[in-house]
Amino acid sequence: MMMLDLSIPPSRNAYSVIVVALLCTSLAVGTGAAAGSSDLFVTISDTTISDDEPETGDTITITPTIHHSSASEGGFRITEVVVTASTGETLSSVDNLGTIGADESIDVPLRATFDTAGEKHLTITVRGVQTNSSGAVEVIDTIDYPVYVSVSEPTSDDPEPAPQLDIDADTAVANTAVPVNVTVSNGRESDLSDLSVRLNAVNQSLDTETRLKPTLAAGNLTTFSFEIQPAAAGNLTLRAVLDAEEETVETTRSIPVRELRSEIAVDATVLTQNDSRYLQYRVTNLGNAPAHDVTIVGQAGETQLPAAGIGTVAPATSQTALIPADVPPNTSVTLQSSYTVGTETNQHSRTIDSVSAVNAQTADDGGVQAAQQFPLIGGLAGGFPGSLVGFVLFSACVGVGWVGYRRFRTAD
Repeated sequence: MMMLDLSIPPSRNAYSVIVVALLCTSLAVGTGAAAGSSDLFVTISDTTISDDEPETGDTITITPTIHHSSASEGGFRITEVVVTASTGETLSSVDNLGTIGADESIDVPLRATFDTAGEKHLTITVRGVQTNSSGAVEVIDTIDYPVYVSVSEPTSDDPEPAPQLDIDADTAVANTAVPVNVTVSNGRESDLSDLSVRLNAVNQSLDTETRLKPTLAAGNLTTFSFEIQPAAAGNLTLRAVLDAEEETVETTRSIPVRELRSEIAVDATVLTQNDSRYLQYRVTNLGNAPAHDVTIVGQAGETQLPAAGIGTVAPATSQTALIPADVPPNTSVTLQSSYTVGTETNQHSRTIDSVSAVNAQTADDGGVQAAQQFPLIGGLAGGFPGSLVGFVLFSACVGVGWVGYRRFRTAD
């Protein structure tokens, strides 16, 4: 109990009481503030940005990592995490994320979109309540963390055009090889990398390989060549697929497939020049597919005539082979021929009762041009242009005849 000295004048006693009261009040207030103080145990230990150089209109994700120090025995209850612009505008926020304990962390993804270009100075603010081991509130914490993002204008409002595909194929014939070309066009302003082109069919099984190309320059095109062999006649729908970088483009084209028709016509003519005679074999392909490995051998009575290997005769064309042979005009000749169309090998036989004779100087249809292929529409061709050319042609014919004869005899 506080006693007043009555010997002091009343005015001084009142003054002393006021001073003592003020001192007591000040002491009490100072003691409460000290009890409420606390160390800060929460930090933003790291921040990741999905794209720190976005374009206007892009949405990025800013992910701060909030860490609670192991030095604290209590927890930290996160009440709010917010991202604000330098203007004070709130770009993104989340709240009530729960409590993290000692030495624990939490990642908080925040999304932001920018309408204007420029350097963006952002601030991540974390608000929460620090509690002790008993769960009692010790202090309310606020942590700020700066983030910088550079936003630019889009390079182009329009996306770059996709690559273009085109399939080029003629009418096909069943069970024969058909060439197919796939053209890739790059209309973009940048190069196209890691090109992979596949060709297959929607309604049939085709055995094709994948074509690869490392780079196709901007504004350029390239062609990939394939070879297909349809198994059946009808309508074939081809599909080409391009994979390049992160882009896939495909296109289709339907082509008719005809039934295989295999037919050839073989003829022989005796050509004379001065005192020399030559036998000209002519093969005409009346079918709708190429005839490969064409071989002809003649028989005149008991005499085996030289054989000739012509090679390949395209549809609707003729090809001749000229070989030296002393065959009298009007002789009966039997011609045996062998050829392959598609996957099948065929035999053809014809007997000419009377082989006609033609003077080499007046022969037409290119009759003296050994192994010469020409369309069926015909056309005149001159005879031997001179003794030197005639000699060279004669030598070539001898070689062709001998090789063909050896092949024919070996096949037998």
